[in-house]
Amino acid sequence: MVGTKARRALLVGALAAGTAALALALAWKPSPRVPVAPATGYRVIVLAVDGLDGQLVTQFAQRGGLPGVSRVLRRATTALITADEPPLPLVGWTTLATGRPLDDDARRAVAGPGGGSLFGLSPAVTGAVRAAGGRTVTVGWPGTWPVGRRAAGVAAPYLPASASRDAALPPALFADAPGQTDPALEGVVRDAVVQAEAALDAVFAGMLGGSPRRPDAAWDEAVAGLRWSLLADMTTVEVAADLITREEPHLALVYLGGLDAVSRRFLPAAASAASGTEAPGADAHAGVVGAYHLFIDAAVERFRSLCDERTFLVVCSVYGARPPGLGDASLGSVAAPPGVFILHGRDAHSTPVPLQMTTLDVAPTLLALVGVPVPEDMSGRVVAEMLPQGLLGRVPVSRAKAAGRAARAAVSRPALADRLDALVSERLREMEAATRARP
Repeated sequence: MVGTKARRALLVGALAAGTAALALALAWKPSPRVPVAPATGYRVIVLAVDGLDGQLVTQFAQRGGLPGVSRVLRRATTALITADEPPLPLVGWTTLATGRPLDDDARRAVAGPGGGSLFGLSPAVTGAVRAAGGRTVTVGWPGTWPVGRRAAGVAAPYLPASASRDAALPPALFADAPGQTDPALEGVVRDAVVQAEAALDAVFAGMLGGSPRRPDAAWDEAVAGLRWSLLADMTTVEVAADLITREEPHLALVYLGGLDAVSRRFLPAAASAASGTEAPGADAHAGVVGAYHLFIDAAVERFRSLCDERTFLVVCSVYGARPPGLGDASLGSVAAPPGVFILHGRDAHSTPVPLQMTTLDVAPTLLALVGVPVPEDMSGRVVAEMLPQGLLGRVPVSRAKAAGRAARAAVSRPALADRLDALVSERLREMEAATRARP
């Protein structure tokens, strides 16, 4: 079994190996460009990690396994985000990015098999920044595929259909696929997929860390899902790092869905020892859960390297991922564990007790942080306690009229989905074949 330090070295090294984006990131300096807006001078990178759980992160960090997250927490304002019901990614992340509740049609769509699907929904928070003259980047965000006519700085992944949420896979980018981005970024996505595929085997080996091939009957299927999740997240990291370096956006939204998918597959068996009914292969499952947290930790460090003294890094989730019996006796209740919101930066202030917020509060708070008027149809509040001291005195929150009718998510399946489904099937066959071939 590969130790934690060796496994982390494999993950970090493989994630960075051969990527031009990392070299650019290490040499990156703020541009002398003076933006017309936003007004505060701050920039924000939002790293959205689906299923990131505060208690699990604390446990791993206390063992010294998450140095990147630990460094971020030393200078951070923290909050708990009340999980939306039902606790589905398409509900929480759509609400967070739009600052508005889902309409009835969208709610019915996401209640479908496997969590349902939404299509072509642009984040209103980035639209507000662009309307104020700012630059934005959106990579990997659920529900954004296919992109609309105004797709600058957007890389939209495809969410595979699934019969059940437990078997669902995170949205993914492909080397050549329709509707993912504007033509100017097609090469960026293609190069990132190629780079991620080249590094996948090394990262995958570090993730499993010498675990036995089949500790239980469900192992091979779970491992194929792990491969998919890794490739999806690695590609997203590369595309986002490249675009953030090039564009120096005022607001970047980056979504990683692999941790949630991996947790649903591996965490129940990993946590079974806590309930006194240890499942077969519990140690192997626990090793994968821990290793994926190390991968997320490496991604946090990667994006922190892209921040200057005027850039905030937000690490957040819209719900946690603990099974009943792991660390909190109340988790058997109907309510999902809360998500986390970590605001890291030079001007962030520590909070002895985490603040409380909802998914609807995130978009207005981000807009206030960069100094952009908050559209009147965003129904959340600006969490003033989250902002740097004195900011609201310098740049008071202002409200703007909504720019016409709010964008609506399409709930019907686009014709392009047939071509994406073929790519999904091909990639899954490759993942399953690689799993069966593993010695």
